[in-house]
Amino acid sequence: MREKIPFTSWSLATAGILFAGLLSWLVFSDFIFPIIPDNFVYRANILSYDNIYNEEKKEFSGDILSKTRYGYRVDKKENNVLIIRNFFHVNKPSGNSIFAVERFYGIDPVTGKHVTGYGSKNRKGYLFAPQNPSKEFIYWHVNYDAPACMKFKGEETIDGLLVYRYESNFKADQTENLEYLPAVPEERGIELDVNLKIWVEPITGYLIKYEDSSTGWYYDIKSKKRIHPWNRFHNQFEETSISNQVQLALLAKEFKMWQNRYFPLSILFLILILLSIGFRSRKKSVWRSYFATGMILFTGISSAVFLYHFLKRNNEIRMENVFNRDCESIRISVQREVEQCVEVLNSIKANYLSHKEMNRDHFRIAVQQSLKNTKNIKAIAWIPYVPYTKRSVAEAAAKKVDPKFKFTELKNGNVVPADKRVVYFPIYYIEPFDFNKIALGFDFASNPERHAALEKAASTGEVTISESIVMVQQLKEPHNKSFLIIIPLYEDELGLSKKHIIHSYVSAGINVYDLMQEAISRVSISNNVAVTVIDMDTREGKILYSNASKNTEYEFEKKSTLQVANGIWKLKFQSTQSLNRLESSWFNIVLPIVVALLAFILAVYVFSMLTDESKNLRRFNAQLVNEISERKKAEKKLSDHLHLLESQNTQLSDFCYIISHNLRGPLVSISTLVDFIEESDDEGEKKEMFDKIRPVVNTINETFNELVESLQVKFDLDIQSDKINVEECIAKTAAILEYEIKSNNVQILADISEVPFIVFPEKYLESILFNLVSNSIKYRSHDRNPIIKIKTEKLNDAIILSVNDNGLGLDVKMHHRNLFKIRKTFHEHPEAKGFGLFMTKTQVEAMGGKIWVESIPDVGSTFFVEFRNQNL
Repeated sequence: MREKIPFTSWSLATAGILFAGLLSWLVFSDFIFPIIPDNFVYRANILSYDNIYNEEKKEFSGDILSKTRYGYRVDKKENNVLIIRNFFHVNKPSGNSIFAVERFYGIDPVTGKHVTGYGSKNRKGYLFAPQNPSKEFIYWHVNYDAPACMKFKGEETIDGLLVYRYESNFKADQTENLEYLPAVPEERGIELDVNLKIWVEPITGYLIKYEDSSTGWYYDIKSKKRIHPWNRFHNQFEETSISNQVQLALLAKEFKMWQNRYFPLSILFLILILLSIGFRSRKKSVWRSYFATGMILFTGISSAVFLYHFLKRNNEIRMENVFNRDCESIRISVQREVEQCVEVLNSIKANYLSHKEMNRDHFRIAVQQSLKNTKNIKAIAWIPYVPYTKRSVAEAAAKKVDPKFKFTELKNGNVVPADKRVVYFPIYYIEPFDFNKIALGFDFASNPERHAALEKAASTGEVTISESIVMVQQLKEPHNKSFLIIIPLYEDELGLSKKHIIHSYVSAGINVYDLMQEAISRVSISNNVAVTVIDMDTREGKILYSNASKNTEYEFEKKSTLQVANGIWKLKFQSTQSLNRLESSWFNIVLPIVVALLAFILAVYVFSMLTDESKNLRRFNAQLVNEISERKKAEKKLSDHLHLLESQNTQLSDFCYIISHNLRGPLVSISTLVDFIEESDDEGEKKEMFDKIRPVVNTINETFNELVESLQVKFDLDIQSDKINVEECIAKTAAILEYEIKSNNVQILADISEVPFIVFPEKYLESILFNLVSNSIKYRSHDRNPIIKIKTEKLNDAIILSVNDNGLGLDVKMHHRNLFKIRKTFHEHPEAKGFGLFMTKTQVEAMGGKIWVESIPDVGSTFFVEFRNQNL
């Protein structure tokens, strides 16, 4: 058995504890983190279109918009059951309440199911949907307070989120909830044919989108037979609410993924790693080392990949939040601009009601004052109700102010006199007049879109917007779309009668393009946002405005709804620009790479720790080799220091020798000559003695100067090395020795192609070349023409400079002790002083180099100079 490593028991114990914790997590995590927490809140806005059946005309009256605030909120907790308050508040577009309902549900927080015995009544099914829903489930309908069996219809994607779509067709009796209707419940009941669709995020069971289309029927209480329709209506989530639910579902989904997948898998990987370490003590356990290392690498790389996608998604969410904020700013700005226009019309209506009459001057003054508050209104008109029998009277009255006034309509794009019809709604007054005078007298009843808006305003009593139109004054620009805001005035409001019948309207014409440009210009947004406005009051969804490009691929898209008077516009926003994507992409890439590198380092460390004794032995051998190598380096360093010390001792001995030998003799000579001068009385003899003293003094001075120069080299520690062109240095030496070279027919051959540059003090290199070349000329053979060869070559990190000649040569063995010493010469020559080679050696060694010579008598000599630290 191998000797167990110290942490075997610890790793196994830790693995056991983690395994028990993992099992506990899998069993109890849903109770710790239920699908519906204690602080659960859910809110959404629902748009409702009601189309009431007119029993007298036996037809549906037309869509009427209402808006519902709907949601859930935890009220309290009883016996681990959440008591959830459901609120359902239905309002008119003006904000006035139609009706409100509140109910209490008892919900299991872990499953999301209704619990019998809790809440305002017993219910079954789910509040929304189960987690990982199957092909069908029971959903308790929030509005009709009835169960619906939802059947799976397919997968879809909403704002990048995968959802399941479910559908159900069922009947729901609403007699109890609609007792305020005529004869309900005494004689008649209400039954609905419902088509319900919901979109659910499958991992969390979270409700993302809701739609239902229903037809309500009156039925006879006794016979249960249906009598006639009551209402045909459609309910759907606002686009803004859908976007909000998507964001909340993404967060909930991500948390569930961590809870049920990522965290357990991470703990499982850690357990496997600890087990592989713990069982390493058994024989043939090498595979466990590889397994543990592989698991660490796999975990690290998986974590890096996950982190990359996590950071990327977070960055996208951040950018999407900025985009959503910009979209909301634009939506609010558009709403504010429209509301300002409505306020202008309300002020004109109030002015009319206060005067109880309307004439052109009053109208002009009221409009001029009101238009100061907005730039978006192109025209404001007063439109009276005029039956055919009073047409001529109305036209005659208007002609007193404007002789050209007449009722008109459009035919084939031209303004022509209005045809005969039962009732007219002509533009009687319009301001600003000069720009809009062509529209004066135009009959709204002649145009289906304008007439429909008037009827809707009259029947609802609400501020109403029309479909998109082309204003009469802009017929030459058919692409320039506009819409009308209309406010009705009734006779009982004006005190003309007690009947609530229509008297007239105040209308404002607004150019959609100008309105949107003004709204967008008033907000500060972070990126370019394309906006498309769609009128949802039309079945086909007419586009009122769009600055989106068909050829552009948009990165983000968001839909929102905007309530405009009693109509609905859908706003589609599209982003045309990334937000800090480049900056964030670098961070998204670098951080996962760092995680992967750390995992790799950890894997290498664990692998090295888990290898067997042979690897430990190899490591020990490597350490031993390293120690031996270090010891050898230390010994070499010591040897170098000893060699340096010996060299310095030799130089000191030489220096003492020079002083004792080269200076002592001349000084003795001077002393002797001085004694002779003192003893002699002959002036001629004294003069002769003085003449002999001068050369001796010159010799002492020359020797002294040479010693000083050599000492300067040794102690010149701050001299700078430069990168020197060898060819230029040779040329300079040849120029100095030009006379000697020509007079002795000397041939100099240079081969510096391998190393054309040397790093060295320039004045030292010039001195070295001068001394070596001048020596070769000085000690030339008279039997042959002098040839001097200069060469440079690379040797590891050093450079070797060689100077070869075919001169007299010398016996190296005989003279090796005196080579390179001061005042040592080996041939007879009148200019030989024995200082050049000494100086050359001093300069080379001062810079850490070496110099040596190879020579054969009467064949020639080669001097070698080694230059160290030449990493060119």
